[in-house]
Parts: sequence; structure tokens; C-alpha cells
Amino acid sequence: MSYQEISIWLENLQSKKQWRSYLEAEDYLTAMNKIPGASTGDYVSLFKDTLGYLMDGDNLADGVDKTKVRRNLIELEGDKLKLELLVEIRALESAWSVKYTFQLMPVSLDRIDIVEAKLRDVQEKLTKAESKLRDMEGKQVKSSQKEVHLQAVSMVTEKLNDEGLIIWDDLKHESFELTSGKDCMRVLLPGWYILNLNVYLRPQMCGGTIDLHLNGSRILCYLVPFTGSVGTSAALGRGIRLKTDDEIGVKLTKSPTHVGADFTLLRVGD
Repeated sequence: MSYQEISIWLENLQSKKQWRSYLEAEDYLTAMNKIPGASTGDYVSLFKDTLGYLMDGDNLADGVDKTKVRRNLIELEGDKLKLELLVEIRALESAWSVKYTFQLMPVSLDRIDIVEAKLRDVQEKLTKAESKLRDMEGKQVKSSQKEVHLQAVSMVTEKLNDEGLIIWDDLKHESFELTSGKDCMRVLLPGWYILNLNVYLRPQMCGGTIDLHLNGSRILCYLVPFTGSVGTSAALGRGIRLKTDDEIGVKLTKSPTHVGADFTLLRVGD
């Protein structure tokens, strides 16, 4: 089988020094590492995989166990380098390791070459940053397209539950559900929401407050006036960040009678 010449090029990312070698098959193949039937393209693919093994960004940042690294770079006299690649080959039910050795010669660079190399690094980093930005923008657009709108209603009832909480009518929504007592709405999809609550009361002689609760704690309050013979209503609203399993309820003090309410939530973002 005839083999084509291959080229290996390395660069020090800090100093921008470079090494290169043009190699014939006899320069890197021996009786011990030659793979029967493998072409030049097969060897090039094998060498690329070995050089790139465990070289992703996370591993470079965290450090790699040296026992797992399959490459070794040795400095020689005259600023030369020797590159060793340890390759694990599997065939049928057998596996064995072979080593390939390459000698790399230094490349003389002038000032312009070094500047061009640094500009190339900047361009590569810029390209990666642009790619990440596009991914983030795509995720943000996809997320913003998930518009959620909830409208819950409590028809006029003569009485609240024992804790003074409004009981809500049955609710069918993929992003919210009622608690077992139907006195709170449980969040299934987290995000930023615009919240609006309207409470309607018949003429009241007891006063009291309307409290909006999140997980049992009051986050908004409205004072019910003494209206005598006139009905009244209260409107509360705010923006709020809701998490999964948060529970929202509306509590009235002084046990008013004949209470109705409507409640809306609009998701505006993550």
C-alpha cells in the first residue's frame, strides 16, 4: 500500500513559536505500530482523535489526570520537539496499545508572522464568543415564546374556609394546579409573572383586610373599608418571580361574607 506525506504543525499559544514536520510513512510507522489495511487518511484521523482526546474547555480548566492523557511532548536539542502519541487499538475481541513518534522542527517566524498568529487567536475567541451568544439568544427567544396566562375565578360564596382563604373554582391548566383544599394555586412553571387580583364584596360592616399570600407569608395587603350599604371591591397587582411548587392564596380577615374574586397571572420571562 502506498502512503501519502502527512504534515504536523504545533503552536505555543503564549509565545506563538511554531513547529512543523512533513513526514513520510517510514518516519512514523514501524513493524510494531503499523495497522494492517490502514490508509494515510485512517492514520491522520487516528492522530487527530488522539491529539484532541480530553482537550475540551472543561477538562483544560479543571485539569486532567495524567494517566489518561495519550500524548506526550518532549523538548530536544536545537529547539526541536518530539511528539509521542499512545493509541489504543481494538479489533474483534482484542485490544492493544501502540506508540507513534514524530520529530518536529522549529519554524522561524518574523514579527509579522507573530502578530498574524495573535490576531488569529483573537478571531478564534471572537468566533466562539459569537457562537455562544447566538446560542444564548436562541434559548432566550425560545423561552420567551412560552407565553403562559392563567385566569382563576371564585364565584360569590357566602363563606370562606376556616382559615379565611378564598376557595377557587376548578382549574385546568398545564402550568398551575389547585391544592387539595382548592384554597391555593400551585406553580408548575417557574418564571417572572405579572399578577393581578380583584376581590368583590357585598356591603360590609366588619372592615378587615385582603391579604395576598405566597407560601403562607403575606406579600400584599389591602384594607377593606366600612361600606355600610354599598358593595366594594379591591384590586392588587405586582410583578413577582415564582418558583416551582410556590403556592399563592388570598386570605380575608374579619370573616366577610359573599366574597367573589378573579385572579390573573401572565408569564413574561424566565
